[in-house]
Amino acid sequence: MQGKFIRGQEGKFNAVSAFFLLIILAAAFAAVFVFPKWTDNLGVKQEMYRLMVNASQISDQQIIIELVTFANNKKIPLSPSDVTCYRQDNQITCRYQYKRPVQIAGYDLFPLTFHAEQTREITAVLKKLTKP
Repeated sequence: MQGKFIRGQEGKFNAVSAFFLLIILAAAFAAVFVFPKWTDNLGVKQEMYRLMVNASQISDQQIIIELVTFANNKKIPLSPSDVTCYRQDNQITCRYQYKRPVQIAGYDLFPLTFHAEQTREITAVLKKLTKP
């Protein structure tokens, strides 16, 4: 007697199944499309960190220009006004904040125009440049 349902339970079973299926699909969608966008800049952060390690003899403005150039090459919309740097002891910390369009599979959500705001902070230990 396979496939026999208890009378009155068919709708509840389908609604519960549909609810859990919706949750699973939403989690899969987020794992594929949303979370990679939030973590895609971690490699850029490490590269920028490397750029600043030997920055003890250049000005903050030069560091900012390097960061902006590097970010723009990585298709991150960053401008010098988005970056602030300060020095303390032998460290330099740069914060940069920008807004990027929320995307699905590489396409901007349209007609929605809200942006996901991301803030990053980089701290690098400054090393004195030695002449060979």
